[in-house]
Amino acid sequence: MSDSDRLVKIKRSGWTSTLASFCLHCAVCKRARQRQGGLAFRIVLLVEERLCPFCRAYASFYGRKAHEPLPELDPQVGANGAFVP
Repeated sequence: MSDSDRLVKIKRSGWTSTLASFCLHCAVCKRARQRQGGLAFRIVLLVEERLCPFCRAYASFYGRKAHEPLPELDPQVGANGAFVP
């Protein structure tokens, strides 16, 4: 097993998933992702890399910073990828 394979397994561990899920549902982080400005956004920018283990887990699990907006779903496509008329 190469080092990169080991790193991927570490990034996708159950513990990382649990921490990332907490960040996904955190009121401050959720507001920062939605608004992209304001007090919550500045707090997340200051805390995510240095202090918050949930934000760090979110960044490693989802591949984007905790303050970055979630990708928008196409309104014509349902949650499972099926076309919705």
